[in-house]
Amino acid sequence: MSASGVSYAASAAVYRAGVTTKRTDYRSDIDGLRAIAVLAVLAFHAFPRTVGGGFVGVDIFFVISGYLITGILLEALEQGTFGFGWFYARRIRRIVPALAVVLIACAIFGWFELLPRELMQLCRQIMASVAFVANFEFWNESSYFDGVAESKPLLHLWSLGIEEQFYLVWPLVLWLAWRRRFNLFGLTVAIIVLSFGWSAIEVHIDRIAAFYSPATRIWELLAGALLMQMRPGRRPAWLSWIGLALIAIAIAGFDRYTLFPGYWAALPVVGTALLIATPDGWVNRRVLAQPVLVGIGLISYPLYLWHWPLLSFAHVTGVEDSTGLRVLLLAASFVLAWVTWRLVERPVRAPGALVLKAVALASILVAVGLAALMTYRLDGVATRFPERVRALADYHYNFRSGARLGECWLSETDPYDGFAKECWQARPDARTILLWGDSHAGALYPGLRQAAPPDVDLLEMVRSSCPPVLGLSHVNCIKSNAFVLDEVRRLKPDTVLLFASWPDYSTPPGGPDLTESFERTLADIQAAGVKKIVMLGPAPRWNLALPRLLVSYLVNHPEQQERPERMTFGLASATPSIDAYWREVAARHGVTYVSLLDLLCTAEGCPTGAPGSDELSAWDTAHFTRPMANRVAAGLFAAGALP
Repeated sequence: MSASGVSYAASAAVYRAGVTTKRTDYRSDIDGLRAIAVLAVLAFHAFPRTVGGGFVGVDIFFVISGYLITGILLEALEQGTFGFGWFYARRIRRIVPALAVVLIACAIFGWFELLPRELMQLCRQIMASVAFVANFEFWNESSYFDGVAESKPLLHLWSLGIEEQFYLVWPLVLWLAWRRRFNLFGLTVAIIVLSFGWSAIEVHIDRIAAFYSPATRIWELLAGALLMQMRPGRRPAWLSWIGLALIAIAIAGFDRYTLFPGYWAALPVVGTALLIATPDGWVNRRVLAQPVLVGIGLISYPLYLWHWPLLSFAHVTGVEDSTGLRVLLLAASFVLAWVTWRLVERPVRAPGALVLKAVALASILVAVGLAALMTYRLDGVATRFPERVRALADYHYNFRSGARLGECWLSETDPYDGFAKECWQARPDARTILLWGDSHAGALYPGLRQAAPPDVDLLEMVRSSCPPVLGLSHVNCIKSNAFVLDEVRRLKPDTVLLFASWPDYSTPPGGPDLTESFERTLADIQAAGVKKIVMLGPAPRWNLALPRLLVSYLVNHPEQQERPERMTFGLASATPSIDAYWREVAARHGVTYVSLLDLLCTAEGCPTGAPGSDELSAWDTAHFTRPMANRVAAGLFAAGALP
């Protein structure tokens, strides 16, 4: 018996999938399982609406990693060859080569293509990745407008942070347990129970923390570690079918709104463990061990590293999105992954000079981090741009000012009834307007507050990525809108003002589900006794964040010395048809419709700046800045659309 309390006697069976009596013998089916994991992640990132649960590929990687690395550590302990320097030198040789190549490539691209604040954000991500604390960096950044996921080229490296933080601790735990003859199996089970329990509770309290915290994720790596301690032994082959089914259910059935990790993470974790535990199962031998999957598994690490920066940079730089483009970018990531594996990883991982290689690789990684730090300290080096566009290139707007974010403007994941009391408080004799919508409504609120007459109380119930349409979108949005309607019935405001980024929910304009749900919403509001419903059409929408678009325009038009007051360049072409569609829907139901395109735009284009202010009209593609919100709100009251 070993120190874990589990027999490690050599098994006589030699499994067809490649398992022999040694812990570290190669298993082709595990490379096939790696391929399933990375393909799921790639599909999710490229086609999130089609493969909504593909993010569980990361959880599959966690289990595989815990299994294999624990096997390496236990074998070294059994043979008396274990050493901390040896282990971490091996980790550096395994992790750093491809990582350094991708980080350097991202830094070079960022230098030539990103605006100063975008480059500063990338530098923070590079520094966090170099220190293997990317999960903490993105945890700290997490808010609706810190930059959407697509604008963070290194977001996917949060998982690498979790792994390496785990491997700072786990070798020491194993070594101590081995030396002290602790029951390692029992200790592993205890930590799994604590971590899983913490995850199940934390996901209801702070979903972001549950996602990024190593404390709520280590049970997934330990599931693989526990499985390694249970070896060897034959298990029913049909367990592999159950494992495959659990993974398939997670990939097909989950989406971004699934309360994850929590209890739901058990599906891909247990499914992966069952597949690893049954190497002689039909699934392992006939599916996972197929050469194509094995080949993808061999390059899965650089493939994982490359794919997301390509997709992210395409989004940031405004390349027109299409299914064809995303397929092309994924194909490019396969090519880059193979080249990285063949020309970088394989030579570095060749036997010999382990310590020298580790020192050299660590030095390269530190140098990349220091370069990122220097660039960050220089505020993204605005001097990369011509002087006349530097102010625009370095544009920054504080959207939180006066917006009641976190109180009356909630995030996607805030509790459905989490609105503060002041969001609906009104004086008994005041006329009331309820603002109901998504983040675009939240950005408009400060302007409405300033423009509202003294005898008007402005109520606000706004949630990001949640249109004011009953029974539509994700579960939290559906529950939130039902709650708002109940408040409408209770409060009976004089006017309900509906505003959202309609193009995000209606492309092509007014799909049947959206139209029918919206019409039911209007009927329910009217049935609640509301005297007037006002619908704002879509705001002018730019194909890129307006600051970036203006920089591009001025760089490409050197004769133009100053920002144009109005511009047609970069306006989204679909917005007018969406505006016309919703105008017709509103007219059919006796709803007051205000076209923001009519209010703000002319034949010369839509405004790029806010009247009487140095601020732009929008800080991203469509959200109003506060001065522009003042302009819009004043127009609504002056035209009589709002009482």
